[in-house]
Amino acid sequence: MQAPRQIAAVIRKYLRNELTEAEEATLQQWLDADPARKSYLNSVIEGDGLLDDLRLYHTLWGKDHGDARMVRIHQRIHQGLSQQSVPSKIYRPLKWLPYAAAVLIAVSATAYFFLDDPVVEQQIAVVNAEAIVPGGNRATLTFANGQTIDLSAEQGGIVVGDGVTYLDGTEILDDKQAVRKESLASGVSYLLSLATPKGGIYQVTLPDGTNVWLNAASTLKYPSQFDDKERVVELAGEAYFEVKPTPMSQPFKVVTPGQTVQVLGTHFNISAYPDDPETKTTLVAGKVKVSLAGSRQKSASDSRLRPADYVLRPGEQAINRGAQIQIVDVNTDQYTAWRSGRFSFNGKPFDQIMKEMGRWYNFTVRYEGDIPPDRFLGDAYRTDNLGTVLQFLETSNIRYRVEQASADSYLLIISNGKEATKP
Repeated sequence: MQAPRQIAAVIRKYLRNELTEAEEATLQQWLDADPARKSYLNSVIEGDGLLDDLRLYHTLWGKDHGDARMVRIHQRIHQGLSQQSVPSKIYRPLKWLPYAAAVLIAVSATAYFFLDDPVVEQQIAVVNAEAIVPGGNRATLTFANGQTIDLSAEQGGIVVGDGVTYLDGTEILDDKQAVRKESLASGVSYLLSLATPKGGIYQVTLPDGTNVWLNAASTLKYPSQFDDKERVVELAGEAYFEVKPTPMSQPFKVVTPGQTVQVLGTHFNISAYPDDPETKTTLVAGKVKVSLAGSRQKSASDSRLRPADYVLRPGEQAINRGAQIQIVDVNTDQYTAWRSGRFSFNGKPFDQIMKEMGRWYNFTVRYEGDIPPDRFLGDAYRTDNLGTVLQFLETSNIRYRVEQASADSYLLIISNGKEATKP
């Protein structure tokens, strides 16, 4: 079987009257393998389907560029195409077959025949940002034996106790999963993992009554039962914690790469995404102790040396950059706005805003030129579609376009001060 890319190249050369004898034999063999291939190649040479291809071309290039090209190519096709058929043997097409029409026909034929082939030339599809909807309640729960459950999007969270239920008391595990139900209720502690994808958010009530809200693209690992000495969970990504107070003999600890946060009963937010250079611990209420590598650290506000274990006060944030920690005073709402369904832009670098939005709408960013230096004020609602949220860019002459990256993800192309052009 010929590779799809090889056949696509042969078809293009056939339509340009450039086939060698060997390529002619290859194309003939490919056509003889399936009568539908001859029929389809005949239909596109006669002109059927070309208008659909032109509409695709118009979409890929955008309205301004596409309109003019569509008119010109449409005229050339209707001036040049003749009523010719594909016989049982290959003959070269007329030399005046327009080049642009040949390219479009090759694209159409390739897409038609190769949908089920392992290698496909993917076309770039420009997407209307207004059509990209926000994330929602999406998460998976993984048990110690590796089995995973897709949690209901109609529910907002789960409760871990003698078993695992949704917040409204509905059972997560059905009768077919009785073994796992018995294990959770057996008194033996098992490791559980709650994970949200990009565009997902979910809540979990831990065995001690602590509530945790996971932001998008985050994972929380925790035991089905805590022991009497300490309560330890592991976080990758971002989460907001409301820790249930317990005696000092049973502290609550959140472990992230590079640090451990010890809690006695408090509300706080930790952002520890793997693709961020910093881990930020923001204290809303209560008291936490941040333990970092190194014996002594320097405060951001003065030159005094701080111990490696630093106790945060409400309104303070510990920024861990690996070898150093910085303690700053912050407006906590700016770092916890996601919990109330908002993006907070206030004073954040542009690339940080794009990262936060990308995790929610499942897009990655490519910059054409420098990253815009602009800083913004205000909020946006996470319940709005992407196009509505991106309206803030209009105030700074920042242009963008959105392309389809995969079935459920996107590429946002940012251009500072000019229209985002096609690559």
